[in-house]
Amino acid sequence: ESRCGRVPKPYRDRRSQHTPAAQGGSWLRPSTRWSIYYRDDFACGYCGAVTAKLTVDHVKDVAAGGSNHPSNLLTCCLRCNSSKQATPTRKWYAKLRTRGVDTNKMRKRIARLLKTPLDRERGRVLALRLAKEEDMDEEAMKMRMSAGKGQR
Repeated sequence: ESRCGRVPKPYRDRRSQHTPAAQGGSWLRPSTRWSIYYRDDFACGYCGAVTAKLTVDHVKDVAAGGSNHPSNLLTCCLRCNSSKQATPTRKWYAKLRTRGVDTNKMRKRIARLLKTPLDRERGRVLALRLAKEEDMDEEAMKMRMSAGKGQR
């Protein structure tokens, strides 16, 4: 119960429904996402890590006026994305410098990556290939389940 005597409503996410965080991964077309991963060599644009858990991050946060244009989107590992969150880039760099990270090298890498044009055809191919693999995995799972039912 709150101070004014009213029972609080269940927690509701107050983020705008139009922000990428509120939309999960669906705010970006799969082909564009894969084009960005390909442009960035499937490595984190911040730390350079090559990992299976990649995300796409806004270099300039949407809340600060950043766009969903590929020139503002960067492949990011889950660790860096969680660390940066909605922190303005300059503040985040200052935090990293206290940990001994060379942010000048990071800035140069990011600038180089963001200037590189996307290979959208490659992104479409990768997205289609992944979709086919997921469909095949789903079909195989259905076949296994139906085979298991017949053996009972």
